[in-house]
Amino acid sequence: MILPFQYTYLLWLLIFLPVITGIYFYARKKRKVAFQKMGDPLLVKELTANFNTSSPYKKFLLLFFAMALIIVSLANFRSPKGSEKITRNGIDVMIALDVSNSMLAQDITPNRLERAKQFLNKLIDKLDNDRIGIVVFAGKAYLQMPLTGDHSAAKMYLSAATPQTIPTQGTVISEALKMCYSSFNSKEKKYKTVVLISDGEDHEENALKVAEEMAQQGVVINTIGMGTPEGAPIMDPVTNELKKDEQGITVITKLNEQALADIAKKGNGDYKLFSNTDAVVNALYTNLSTMDKRTVIDDSLVNYKSWFQILLGAALLFLIIELFVAEVKKVRTQSKKLMAVTNNGQSTQSLQLIDVQTEKILDNIEIAKSWLGLQFSSDEKYLYTSGGNDNWILQYAILKNKLQLKDSILLGAKWPNKISPAGIAIDDAKHLLYVVTKDNNSLYLINLTTKKIIQQIKLPAEAYTCLLSPNKKELYISCWGCDKILIFDTQKNSIRTEIAVGDNPNDICRTANGKYLFVAGSNTK
Repeated sequence: MILPFQYTYLLWLLIFLPVITGIYFYARKKRKVAFQKMGDPLLVKELTANFNTSSPYKKFLLLFFAMALIIVSLANFRSPKGSEKITRNGIDVMIALDVSNSMLAQDITPNRLERAKQFLNKLIDKLDNDRIGIVVFAGKAYLQMPLTGDHSAAKMYLSAATPQTIPTQGTVISEALKMCYSSFNSKEKKYKTVVLISDGEDHEENALKVAEEMAQQGVVINTIGMGTPEGAPIMDPVTNELKKDEQGITVITKLNEQALADIAKKGNGDYKLFSNTDAVVNALYTNLSTMDKRTVIDDSLVNYKSWFQILLGAALLFLIIELFVAEVKKVRTQSKKLMAVTNNGQSTQSLQLIDVQTEKILDNIEIAKSWLGLQFSSDEKYLYTSGGNDNWILQYAILKNKLQLKDSILLGAKWPNKISPAGIAIDDAKHLLYVVTKDNNSLYLINLTTKKIIQQIKLPAEAYTCLLSPNKKELYISCWGCDKILIFDTQKNSIRTEIAVGDNPNDICRTANGKYLFVAGSNTK
């Protein structure tokens, strides 16, 4: 059964999908165990009640299907629209092209390999009714293209042939001849020829034996010598320097005419030294024209309709949807009627107001920059959000379930002035706003009535967020850079104590009664 893919070998990439799936579910299991070890199950359930457990699963599914579609599209899923049957009266020509590093020598300008390609392109133009296949070789031989009447495809494959095509260097002419022979119809004793293009350098003696055996099976082998007997140095395409041996002497590669002539003689063909492209092409074509030809119906030119555009479009759609299922910071009002979400990921940054009970988005506005900070006022008339590198706090009024920018509280000039407000907390009774920053390592105390900074207190390192205790007497600050929770006394406006919690503490939450404080650590094991 022929699979409807142009590049079936790329389908092996699909094997990584079940591996990735196994890793994902293993990670989910580990996370579930970690939650169970956090403490009292009822307490954990209370703390995670508002966590959307389906969000990571949805994101994984979207990415999974996107990857699958991308792999299938790369393999070029296609459907046949019909075949074009062409009656040909010709022969089968296998081209064996040497792509070893010595073919980069410039004794023939621009170099041996490029002139060989020019020669073959002109030869292909003359082989109208013949089927053509391509084998490239150096230290190993590879079938670049099986026999086909699609001459445009043959030219395309030739243009892509470089020394980098073969990882192993050398000149294994015998392997190239064997691969050419295996591409022919073994039942026929004629209509078959090989055109070998090489400089003949460093070839192994087994080539003569293989050529003689192929000649006995009716295969004619013609050889074309690329280069000069005087030779030339080899230019390394990577370093753009001349290749040298272990003693530091410049390597000179020379055309081995005798070897190529012997191979042609054993293969009942002719050897020709490349000099003038048209002259050698015409001479070889004259030889090929004298060979017996047979009539075949070639239906290899099948017309296909490719579907990769649709598959890539679907994959892109899944990736876009995944962005909108991004992890966000959610804050509810005290009445638990409203919830605010700020999306400060890689997509367009936005601020959303959501009705908790109906789960409907009441308003969605784009914002220039944002970070972690997001806090409702106690009367639920205002929403405050940190403005990231713009170095301000934005105040939004909530009017008829819509967000309207009311005011801004400046902490300083915008980036590159390093401040970057992160977490925020509000004490409405004192009309006080607490702001921690991640660039200048500070805690700001701001009067919400005057919008003025009352005090700036330096912290030991960059901060992530902050949270007031239920009685508002303490402010907990997660100090990302110093691996501690700082406890700030709001009565004395000073840091009273600190708690070492592990690497890079970030988000924090507490129980309603303030008995437990939970800390998330980015690199804590």
